[in-house]
Amino acid sequence: VVCRQERSQLLNKNIAIKLIAAKLQAQDLEAKASARSAMRKSQVGSGDRSEKIRTYNFKDNRCSDHRINQNFPLGQVIGGSLQEPVRLLRLLEQQEKLRELEESLKNPSVS
Repeated sequence: VVCRQERSQLLNKNIAIKLIAAKLQAQDLEAKASARSAMRKSQVGSGDRSEKIRTYNFKDNRCSDHRINQNFPLGQVIGGSLQEPVRLLRLLEQQEKLRELEESLKNPSVS
């Protein structure tokens, strides 16, 4: 950073340090905003039809959960018996968290 606003070298140095600090702070805020945006985008999704969670097939009397690629009896799901799908989803979430932890331990400089 070059700063020649003042006649004094010390004043120019102080101004330059303030400019550098402001640039670093702006970069830090931008990085945090980018990380927050990426996290939110991964959670929200795009809303496309291909991102459907569940399909209710009345003809075949089944409910397909596309996140865990498993079918359940339609009567049970509509009746509110969701213990098995919820258990499997929790298991899937735990596996994903363990995978993320493993990746973060392999690459500590990324986070």
